[in-house]
Amino acid sequence: MHGISTALVIIAPEAERLLGEFRRAHDCAARTGSLAHVTLLYPFLRPKELNAGVDGRLDALFRRHAGFPFQLRHSGRFRGVLHLLPEPAAPFIALTQAIWREFPDHPPYEGRFSHITPHLQVAQGDDEALLDRLQAEFHACFGPHLPIHGRAEGVQLIDDQNGQWHVRRNFPLDGSGMRDGC
Repeated sequence: MHGISTALVIIAPEAERLLGEFRRAHDCAARTGSLAHVTLLYPFLRPKELNAGVDGRLDALFRRHAGFPFQLRHSGRFRGVLHLLPEPAAPFIALTQAIWREFPDHPPYEGRFSHITPHLQVAQGDDEALLDRLQAEFHACFGPHLPIHGRAEGVQLIDDQNGQWHVRRNFPLDGSGMRDGC
């Protein structure tokens, strides 16, 4: 994540406590303040496009969803990225799809990927051999501590407007906006 942007994420404080130091050493987003999280939608709007109307739409959207437990048990790789996969993935995918339906001009990762794969980024880089070594180091150091148990209680709107990622707003996942029969 770079440039002036926003994202909708679920921060995982349990993962940050365990993996924060490793992430800051091997993930440039972590070095610029991005806490351990599962991304729901990136990029989202530019900070200057955010307003009370957008906040209201997001708040209503997320209140239709209840919080949920998840685990981070297995690692995976994309090209240039080492990550942990949340289980179950379905609630993360459902949230991403709901955001995309509400904001159809903002597909996940600008529509570059055909599948939504929720993940928590642990390390990144262009050197795949280095990522192989980091993956082995990660499993040696953190494997005995997995799974990491988390609970999604809210969605955070984050931005990097000042060159550092910070939480701009928290939207609860409390299910209070659920309609009968849905």
